[in-house]
Amino acid sequence: MGESILMSDAPVNANEVEQYSRVVKAVELDEIRLLKVVAECTPGTQPQAIDVETSFRLDKVVDVASGRLEAQAHLLVSGKTAASEEPMLRVELSWLVRYRLPQGFSTSDETGQSFLDRNVPVNIWPYAREFVSELTARMGFLPPLVLPVLKILR
Repeated sequence: MGESILMSDAPVNANEVEQYSRVVKAVELDEIRLLKVVAECTPGTQPQAIDVETSFRLDKVVDVASGRLEAQAHLLVSGKTAASEEPMLRVELSWLVRYRLPQGFSTSDETGQSFLDRNVPVNIWPYAREFVSELTARMGFLPPLVLPVLKILR
């Protein structure tokens, strides 16, 4: 039911941990912006129980030299009943997330990638949860759907 993201590039040595920590201390969040919404539901009586599935994908741009870390986060939420093979609910969201590093800051692109892999899901999830809840309420789901806890596995 919940989204689990496996972090395969977790720091494995002290230098990588130190570099990642430097980025975390220096970075600023510039923007979180909704880029795309596609939502549909099957009309009819709302079932009592809906099995919700989520999937999450990141497209990343790392340009440490210009101080830019950016990602597009794509979330797909679908819901179906035990009696149906087809989803009765489908919500597709895309968000732009931009971070800024101080002028002259240097680190590796790999560290920038690692930062995005770890932080974008955590930063975007509360916005996505609120949006899906509000949207499904407007679609007639009572109670509205609440996305499960995001679980990041290392």
